Amino acid sequence: MNDPLADDDSRDNHQHQSDGSGDSKDVDDSDHSGESKESDEFGESDDALAEGDSIHDSEYNGSEYDEFAPFRWLEQMDGEVTLKEQNNSVHIGYCDCKLIRRSQMRHAFYDDMEEPSCETSRLAFDIFDRYGRLRKEFKTHPIKRGTGLWQHELDYGDLLFFEQLQIERGYRRRGLGKRLVEAVLEKTRGKSKSFFAVVQPGWLTRDVEKEIEQSMSDEERADIYGQASNTATHFWRSFGFRRIGSSTWFALASDPDHPCHGLPAGSDHNLPKKPFRIPESGSQSILKWLNETKFREVGIDTPASDVPTLLKELRMKDLEDQQCMDRVRETADKVPISDSSWQATDDDGNNVLHILAMRSKPKSVEWIMSQLPELLNRQNIAGETPLDALEFRLEQSRTMLGTNPLSKIFHISDKFEGFSEESVDCLILLKGLTDPSALDRSRFKFGCTCGQCIMGILSPRMRFALECQGDIQHDTLFYSLDDGELFVEFEESLSLQFVPSWVRENMKTNMSMRKGFTQLCLHFSKCVKEANIVGLPTEENVLHELRNANEWPPVSRNFLSRDGTVYSVGSWLFEAAMNQDLFAGDGEHYEVFQDEIEQLPECRNDHEFGFVSGMCGYERVGQI
Repeated sequence: MNDPLADDDSRDNHQHQSDGSGDSKDVDDSDHSGESKESDEFGESDDALAEGDSIHDSEYNGSEYDEFAPFRWLEQMDGEVTLKEQNNSVHIGYCDCKLIRRSQMRHAFYDDMEEPSCETSRLAFDIFDRYGRLRKEFKTHPIKRGTGLWQHELDYGDLLFFEQLQIERGYRRRGLGKRLVEAVLEKTRGKSKSFFAVVQPGWLTRDVEKEIEQSMSDEERADIYGQASNTATHFWRSFGFRRIGSSTWFALASDPDHPCHGLPAGSDHNLPKKPFRIPESGSQSILKWLNETKFREVGIDTPASDVPTLLKELRMKDLEDQQCMDRVRETADKVPISDSSWQATDDDGNNVLHILAMRSKPKSVEWIMSQLPELLNRQNIAGETPLDALEFRLEQSRTMLGTNPLSKIFHISDKFEGFSEESVDCLILLKGLTDPSALDRSRFKFGCTCGQCIMGILSPRMRFALECQGDIQHDTLFYSLDDGELFVEFEESLSLQFVPSWVRENMKTNMSMRKGFTQLCLHFSKCVKEANIVGLPTEENVLHELRNANEWPPVSRNFLSRDGTVYSVGSWLFEAAMNQDLFAGDGEHYEVFQDEIEQLPECRNDHEFGFVSGMCGYERVGQI
């Protein structure tokens, strides 16, 4: 089968997502963007022959023509609809889908999903965390959870991503789009035991613009785009797709007993109405983005004279906290704080406190809270209070760099070094804490959610994992110490990977050095066990534990005196713990110690090995 995208110009047109805020009575098999997994043979119709094939069938597994062949966890599932007319076959539709084997790349989910396309990147960063689990707010937040339909089950299984679906205009409303989607789903059932089909309903600007006339008003144009949005949403809901929390994404479970199959379309969560912005196409959209970026850099020269102007200025211009305070007070001098206009919001429903909180301006936040305390619990369109909005922005800044349409999104979780002091001040104010301790500040700074992290960084579950690894690695290495050549050769790329090459050469002939490296694993483990007393297992604290141990013979000291380092031991133990982690590795640690692990509190920092190892002074370990 020919590439269904080869002769189609839709890739040259901007494809817009739908917010799915409403339904339409008509189901139109037009251009409904989405994500999918696989498709193959679809069967015949009175009107057309629907065909498709998987480029990863058993007799074909990647070639020079398969742009996704390097991604072994991704199987392209393109479907094509052709009309047979005598001896000719006319292409009249296609479905672009991808089957994502999440279990094969969970440890590097963000990094791997960013590579194939901007659509797979958007899917990953919009609704999942770095390990491919549904983001917490879509499970627990009172507003963002939507119907509450999707919970931990969406953390596991394959993802069938419907990236794009199109039926040519002259052949719509004949059920071809419906048959194409059903065929893809059926084909995927034969390839995956458990999967979730996901889609972000949308439309092609090129197609919608054919219905727009020059004489139309902005309201009339907005109505046409709104109808396209509603039609796309209704199309996917007709298959049983239901919204994931309050996001713009929808999912369908392959399990027929999943609650999504029992929720009527009319009971699905709809997003609140917001002003509809008519999308620009092609170079116009890019030019507008560049202008807005430049506008943010240059800022607004005219001081705010009313509250709406103030909101715009605070959003567009990155002012220092004191400058924000000055502008807010200048506006308050002109518009009394009792005036109802101080309740004003921007298009996203953010009031002045939302914006100041998201900008991390503690002096300004404190002043507004003292003058307008009622704003503290007001929600924006996304259902976020000012505190929610700040926490969401901080989480975003911790995990990703870059959100504009012209650049790559970089996953930066392992480089995290803590939030700014201004952000911590805002968190404390918005949470209503009057006398936070230094430890409280550390836990806010480093994203601790369990309230028990050592210095806000090392969580109880990671601490237990490191304790286990220190003991396990010691025992494993101890029984292979006798043959120095074999020991170094086998461990060179494992436990000795952070040991300098000349030190490894020494270890081949020096039993004391081999024993010293092995013994340091125990000293590290003991330091971790006593973390409540001594703090993080840094090199200094491990050396302190070693001095107190009065080790004899002093094999650890011998290793260290010959250019060996605690750094090489600590870095390896963090990596070993990561490699056996439930999400970052193979899960062996959880399989063995499940009961002990589940007795410990869960924390945001449980699986952040790169962040914690770096903050302890070791290699920032990672799977990439």
